[in-house]
Amino acid sequence: ATASVEVQGIDTDIPIMERYDTGEQFVTIFFSDGQSGINWDTVYAVDLAGGVVDPVRVNREENSVTFTLPKDNLDVYIEDLAGNKAKTTVRVMA
Repeated sequence: ATASVEVQGIDTDIPIMERYDTGEQFVTIFFSDGQSGINWDTVYAVDLAGGVVDPVRVNREENSVTFTLPKDNLDVYIEDLAGNKAKTTVRVMA
């Protein structure tokens, strides 16, 4: 037997960086994901040397992640609960 199922609302959108705040030692990045939500367990960054950098804080209530302020640029990777992956770059201005 064959059944037809109507599917609505497939999440194909990546998480979006809304804004960021910097301090003397840290950078906090705020994300949004309008459909499935962010999978906070997947957040990490890669520095220019290729080293993996873990966040120092994840705040699920504020949809933010905090990293130690890098000396150089930092590529931040994040995905949502549907598996859509995003990359955003933190550019350090000297």
